Amino acid sequence: QQFYEVNGMSLQFETHIPEDKYMTMRLATASRSGRNTATPGPGDESMEMGGFRPDSQASMSSMTSVGGTKRDMREKFLKYANKVLRFYGQWDDRGSMFGQKLEYVINYFLQDDKVEVLEVKKNNSGRDPFPKLVKKQRIPRSFRGVPSVGSKESDFEDQYINDQDLLVGTTIEVFGRDMYLYDCDEFTRDYYRQQYGIEQSGNLLQADALVEFPSMPLPPYNGFGSEHDSLASYFNLIPKPRRYDAGKQATLDAIIFRWKAKFDMDKMTAPNPDDHKRRFVVSYFMGDGSIS
Repeated sequence: QQFYEVNGMSLQFETHIPEDKYMTMRLATASRSGRNTATPGPGDESMEMGGFRPDSQASMSSMTSVGGTKRDMREKFLKYANKVLRFYGQWDDRGSMFGQKLEYVINYFLQDDKVEVLEVKKNNSGRDPFPKLVKKQRIPRSFRGVPSVGSKESDFEDQYINDQDLLVGTTIEVFGRDMYLYDCDEFTRDYYRQQYGIEQSGNLLQADALVEFPSMPLPPYNGFGSEHDSLASYFNLIPKPRRYDAGKQATLDAIIFRWKAKFDMDKMTAPNPDDHKRRFVVSYFMGDGSIS
């Protein structure tokens, strides 16, 4: 002011003070909660922290944001704490190269509308035991890329999956993967029956068609060593010697079963006239299970 007075200039202040949208929002919230709506002045201690006292917990749950009302999570937490809707789904990726049909468990948390997707581990599947496909978070119905910087979850409130989207027999999209829901647990069935009057279907999992893969026939005996030696060269690149049970050999090596045998002339395709005279002795050695 002294600078302007020395230079002979007069100050003219605006008579209209611009609206403070932030204070307007807080005053509107205070009026809905029955608090004092007077504009706080300098040194006015009737309204602390810009119109909210630290002990006003009830007003915090009803705070509004520019563009819409925030989700009241306290009521859902008190009503649905630790309550989870569990669905069982499949992702069939056999249409792509090296794709497989995989099974997952989809957990929907009622207290905060978040979803997690867990992979079902099967023994001898050849896959690493990676437990989570998607960690606990809100999942959009249709994934269109990462949201822009500065965007909020409340800006896409109507685009996230909720409990009404999860029905047995339907397909949901989980970040580009089509999950077919084929079953759910009993708590989930009771929840939909009481909340929406919907009766969830039973297990809709269909067994895969049995595919018989061609098997390689065993090669004929090559004449070197025993027949076991011939098969060992077929099953292994480097043939391994046959394992013998030393205890069995020590106790049963002296036991040999013998049978007399002859050709069945009626079942032979090209019998020799002298074959009916031939006689054989078939011996079974208990020590190693071999036959001669």
